[in-house]
Amino acid sequence: MYAQDGNLSEIVKNSLYYNEEGVSMKATLTIEEFPIIRDALKREMALLEAKLQLIKEEVNGFEKRFNMSSSKFIQDFEQGILGDDQAFFEWWGLVRGAIKLEEKMSKIKAVLSS
Repeated sequence: MYAQDGNLSEIVKNSLYYNEEGVSMKATLTIEEFPIIRDALKREMALLEAKLQLIKEEVNGFEKRFNMSSSKFIQDFEQGILGDDQAFFEWWGLVRGAIKLEEKMSKIKAVLSS
């Protein structure tokens, strides 16, 4: 939503952003700055999507190798059922990393759609 105080160059957009702790910050962007931020977020989103795709391919490899879904693996691994194989730690890290990427992507989508 834009607010105008009589001069087109002074139109600003107030956006809500979240830092890692979930604390909100309000930013005021000029009409000239907004497209720069939007484009940067779109580029970041494209990079995150590519990274997530690579992680998913690696995760699929683990699922095939151990004939187990990642959700079942996480449940069993975190309960200590599967042991301490290095591959399990790698798989766990990939799944947790994918979750973090998806959370970040969700926040970027929310900002871009506001």
